[in-house]
Amino acid sequence: MHRPLSVAINTAFILLSTSLPASSNGAIVCDDSPAPTIEAAASAGLKCQKTIAKEAQKFVKARLAAETACIEASGPIACPDGTTNTTIQEAVATAQAKIAAACASNEAQGGLSGAYGTPTFEGAASTIASCVLGQHNARVSILVGNNVGLATPLSVSKNRDTCSKTIAKSGNKVAVDTAKTIAKCLDTQAKLGTAGDLAPICIGGWVSGVFTAPSDLKTAEALAKISDKAEDAVVKSCTAAVTDGVVDEIFACSGATNIADLEACVVCPNFNGAVEMIGQEYGESAVTLIEPGDSLQAALDAASVGDKILIASGTYNEATLVGTAGLSIVGCGGASDDRPVFRPAEGSTDVDGMRAVGIDGLTFQSLEFAGWDENGIFSQNSDNVVYRDIVGTGEHNSVYAIYPVQSSNVLVEGCTSEGVVDAGIYVGQDEDIVVRYNRAWDNVAGIEVENSARASVYNNLAYDNTGGLLVFKLPGPALQISLDHDVFHNVLNNNNTANFCEAGAVCAIPQGTGLMVISTDTTDFHHNVVQGNNSFGIAILDQRIINAVAGPTFVPESVDQSTSGNTFRDNLVTGNGLDTDTGATAGLAADIIYLLGQLAPNCIRNNVLGSVGGIGLVNSICP
Repeated sequence: MHRPLSVAINTAFILLSTSLPASSNGAIVCDDSPAPTIEAAASAGLKCQKTIAKEAQKFVKARLAAETACIEASGPIACPDGTTNTTIQEAVATAQAKIAAACASNEAQGGLSGAYGTPTFEGAASTIASCVLGQHNARVSILVGNNVGLATPLSVSKNRDTCSKTIAKSGNKVAVDTAKTIAKCLDTQAKLGTAGDLAPICIGGWVSGVFTAPSDLKTAEALAKISDKAEDAVVKSCTAAVTDGVVDEIFACSGATNIADLEACVVCPNFNGAVEMIGQEYGESAVTLIEPGDSLQAALDAASVGDKILIASGTYNEATLVGTAGLSIVGCGGASDDRPVFRPAEGSTDVDGMRAVGIDGLTFQSLEFAGWDENGIFSQNSDNVVYRDIVGTGEHNSVYAIYPVQSSNVLVEGCTSEGVVDAGIYVGQDEDIVVRYNRAWDNVAGIEVENSARASVYNNLAYDNTGGLLVFKLPGPALQISLDHDVFHNVLNNNNTANFCEAGAVCAIPQGTGLMVISTDTTDFHHNVVQGNNSFGIAILDQRIINAVAGPTFVPESVDQSTSGNTFRDNLVTGNGLDTDTGATAGLAADIIYLLGQLAPNCIRNNVLGSVGGIGLVNSICP
């Protein structure tokens, strides 16, 4: 049966990078980030509590260092490699063993503050470790994306590379040192027997643009020093990159344009991530723990707004419907790549693994969905929905792995997808979207942004799909827009897998397509790396030309089917279009193809092209 756990902290979800300690430099202001509520453990739980925090933070430090080193040395597709994985898993195993030893007794578990304190049960220490490390693992994935990015250079620039390495080193250090400093204060206050909420003493937080420092002066000074040191390092190492105009080539801190942006990027999300992880170490609020054999649906039905449901590793043969707003549905075991896996029950007619319709404020994290006929995880008509560290394994059967549709304020980050017959990671008929730090391979379409507005799509890796990234409009959906996106810092390489679609517009994707843009308006495509795609690096098309060249794919056409007002600039597009036998129309394979049935102004400039070059680029019009 599922096990209700007690309340101790209220961890706020922050959509984008926020919150940092007060800085004597005074250069940064971050979004609001209220600290969690943390109460001291009882004396019997002090050693256990301290061990959870200490070992979890060692894991974070080890993973940040190992993955950063790998990406900087070998690039994104090769990482994490075998050596990196071994280092990370050794850190996981060590942390698991030490937490299990320190927290083995019922007395130790019962003495913990907050969610992990009651009830005690056999194997609880290992489950606690799995859940804490798993949640840390999901956050670290996002910090790696922020601090390191895909680390793929677009040109030769010593100043850019120096700045990039400083961002990674300083960002990682802010996360590690902030957590260590706060934990030291919390442990001291617990040992002293301080009652009540310890967060105002040891953490502080941002409210309305003002940072309230922790009341413990030693901790406040230490946190400020961490921030100041990081900011100073950025100023010293990155000023030349700003002067050279190469900051927008840095895949870390995506979107930064100046020193102030870089300082905020290095400090804010890493401080916020540390505070989030401190909350997970010292107790959690409104938590229910689900284990294999329990009914997740029963737990979802019993949940209240704002609850968190933690799901232990294992296989769950159950389709579920989420009907309560504000839930966080979080899998454990991600640090050891042992997330809870949801599969259809034998003989089941359910086609979706998890569904939410008309439910707002949901967070789905560290869950794996495998072998569903339609969608692994699906949400519709929902606002403020987060998909983080979701793994979709389609087994060449699922139509979509991750599928938020007709929704707003959607965040998809740190997810992976493979083996899907349509789109691995899909956002459709959505508005105000962020798609970042995801990885997709062996899908027909790796990542797809369809009939949507204002999507920020960056630092994603799509390789070995039929098509890497598609941004387009279909004539069928009620929302007839595809516009105002920002698509940058993506790596779209070697998408040469034969098309294994079952039906639909994706069947028209030529094998060997990096980026395909169809009937999309007013979007900036910039600083992407598109290489080794045998048909097209970038294909800029509209519905009319596809109908003329490939047959009646879009019938009837959208009322506004043109592709207009877009900019394609500063992309590295080389080594594409080298094999015309992979399904592309004869004579059209190229690094960039610009072919419209209804000519409209678009701008193509400052791209680095390979030997195959471009087709139709003379028609581009730039301001």
